[in-house]
Amino acid sequence: MKTIHKIIILITLVTIGISKIYSQQVHTMYFMKNIEERNQYNPAFQPIYNVYWDLPITPNYKFEIGNNSVDFNDIIFSKKINGIDSTITFLHPEADKSDFLNSLKSTTHIGQEMTFDLIGFGFRVKKNYFTFNIRQKFSSNIYLPKDMFVLFLEGTDSINSKSFNFDKLGTNSTLYTEFSVGYSRIINDKLTLGANVKYLMGQANISTDIDKLRLNTGIDNWTISGKGKINSSVPLVNSPILPDGTIDFDNITTTPFEDADVFDLVATSNWGLGLDLGATYKLLPNLELSSSLTDIGFIRWKENVTNSSFNDDFSFSGVNIDPDSDIEDNADSIWNDFKDIFGANGSNNAYTTYLSTRFNLGGEYSIVNDKIGFGLLSSTLFTGVSAHSDLTASSNFRPYNWFSASFSYSLLDGQWSCFGAGIQIKILPFNMYIALDHIPTTFTSEYIPTHLKSFNIQTGLVMSINDPKKVGDDDKDKVKNRKDKCPDTPYGYLVDKDGCTVDTDKDGVPDNLDKCPGTPAGIFVDSVGCPLDDDKDGVNNNIDKCPNTPEGVQVDSVGCPLDGDNDGVADYLDKCPNTPANTRVDSVGCPFDSDGDGVLDINDACPGTPKEAYGTINEKGCPKDTDGDGVADYLDLCPGTPKEAFGKVDIKGCVLDTDSDGVADYMDNCPRTPGVVSNHGCPEIKAAEKKIFEKALKGIEFESGKAIIKSSSFAILNQIALIMKNNPSYQLQINGHTDNVGSSEKNQVLSEQRAEAVKDYISKKDIESSRMATEGYGDIMPIADNGTKAGRAKNRRVEFIVKFEE
Repeated sequence: MKTIHKIIILITLVTIGISKIYSQQVHTMYFMKNIEERNQYNPAFQPIYNVYWDLPITPNYKFEIGNNSVDFNDIIFSKKINGIDSTITFLHPEADKSDFLNSLKSTTHIGQEMTFDLIGFGFRVKKNYFTFNIRQKFSSNIYLPKDMFVLFLEGTDSINSKSFNFDKLGTNSTLYTEFSVGYSRIINDKLTLGANVKYLMGQANISTDIDKLRLNTGIDNWTISGKGKINSSVPLVNSPILPDGTIDFDNITTTPFEDADVFDLVATSNWGLGLDLGATYKLLPNLELSSSLTDIGFIRWKENVTNSSFNDDFSFSGVNIDPDSDIEDNADSIWNDFKDIFGANGSNNAYTTYLSTRFNLGGEYSIVNDKIGFGLLSSTLFTGVSAHSDLTASSNFRPYNWFSASFSYSLLDGQWSCFGAGIQIKILPFNMYIALDHIPTTFTSEYIPTHLKSFNIQTGLVMSINDPKKVGDDDKDKVKNRKDKCPDTPYGYLVDKDGCTVDTDKDGVPDNLDKCPGTPAGIFVDSVGCPLDDDKDGVNNNIDKCPNTPEGVQVDSVGCPLDGDNDGVADYLDKCPNTPANTRVDSVGCPFDSDGDGVLDINDACPGTPKEAYGTINEKGCPKDTDGDGVADYLDLCPGTPKEAFGKVDIKGCVLDTDSDGVADYMDNCPRTPGVVSNHGCPEIKAAEKKIFEKALKGIEFESGKAIIKSSSFAILNQIALIMKNNPSYQLQINGHTDNVGSSEKNQVLSEQRAEAVKDYISKKDIESSRMATEGYGDIMPIADNGTKAGRAKNRRVEFIVKFEE
């Protein structure tokens, strides 16, 4: 079983090698208008050139990789080893593999997409644009549960029994050729629509549908419990099905690639259909909105198909590897182990897979005659039942038709971490471009990028001719394109020498349609140029802050109904005019008294007064507490509580007697121990015991200047220990005192040590030390004159004070 670690390390390396794969489009390219190929992101994007075609030697090429869990620095990072900065992987013996596991999501989505244009060209016919493309594509989406990494990294040698959940494990990887015909049309000066119809020819696919996959591992036995199916269409591979419906693993055959017909590999009978839809709309002259749905489609797999399914529990002894055997022998061993475990049911039935659909929603605001633009793009990728959203902001610079550049910053998977850039240069008819979204900004000391989850790039070299801005008069306004600053003027509009509509009052309505010429600047107008006042309140829409005022209501200068008392309720609805300022009112303008206690909310410091307290509240709306014991009068069953009892009353306002000894807690020195009134609520100490403590005050002697008790004091200390043993409720405070001979500092220390020595002696008589506390007071508390020998003898004492509670 220990040899499983070798497989774990191998599979982990392979998995991490592909875990940076996560399909993304190149968002930076979305707003690069001088690039013809951006219409693959939105078929309504018409190229600015009348004709273009991809050059066979350098066609449009796109490569995208990424994931939703780990950054590059979760895999390779810097760490001090033996005091030296080193770059290591998470598999290094010095690395904390738990850091890598903590960075993983419950399911890691990995994928990849690569596109290579075999043929691509397009041309314009007036307001229509046609495109034709043949593209080779490879896409892959893989889902890896976190438990798989846990198994790979932590192993199973020291685990008696452990369960791993692989239910989310799955993949859908497809290689196919796309034949597409695109069409877009400028509907009017604001709206453009486009569509792209695709025929898909599939070459290879592997897809899974796993309902359940659990692995239980132990030292002596492994168990797999699974239910699911795997479909594949792989050329050059034959998987025979036995009469009992299982796959004959021992007789799977493959055809060498060199013996295969290349045409047969590409031109298969696996087919599908796809569709792209797109639209752009100029909301304002400088603001264009766009949306698209791309890769809506499916592929039906009929050729080279193998279906396998499993629904059973399997037990086996684990995977074994002989370290002395070569790789081929070990591979055969692993194959035989898993072949025996999964006696999968097999068939050759056709099946269907679906493309990963993307929804784009963008907007760009342009200035300086569209030479500078600021774009915002929301993009969502749908893969099966999962959705992954990105948000990208970009700055786009188009100073010339032969040069443009874009810079972007993206929010990907909830992390602001992606800088992007793109550049386009046109030399004669050759239009070259490159764009990418993931430019690393942080590196290790060895210049390895760290915070990087993804990488993508799109590049190409296209030949394009007939810039519509230089020839013809497409909008028929009698101003040639090369001079026309407004190339999309609607037919029949009056234009100036630059080809732009004449609008003397600048209200957006051309003079030939304007029925209200001379409209002041900034006024909203209708389709015939007249100021708008939709609610007929006499205030034009452009300054009307209340555009839906009912007819006949008196309004102020900005079109809002008058509110004389400023209570938020217009006068025509206010049933309580002249409400004081800042008063909270209801929907008809009358002040609130939410709790009904007779005090308006604006003055009520205690909202929510219960009905039982009505009639006992003060001017601030709070229930009265006449005796000040913290219990309102309407709840207080014991009014007149003395101040000394404040804080020691129950919820009914009555003084507490916790130990029920007849002495209220506020007068009880022992509130948790029953006592007598004469001793302030504490138990009475017997007279005989008092005499022993008084005798101890004078009868405990120590060696001179030391904390060593003389043997003559043992008898009295034994009596005190007996008292403590017979009275378990007693707590004893032992205080040490000295005379004033010597320094105060030494006397203080000596008094503490002598008190502690007495405590230690009594503790050794089986009295818990927790029942005794000590304190030293040095020479600061004399009880006799330190000027006489007798007085000093009295001052050298140990006092015992009996307490009943800590």
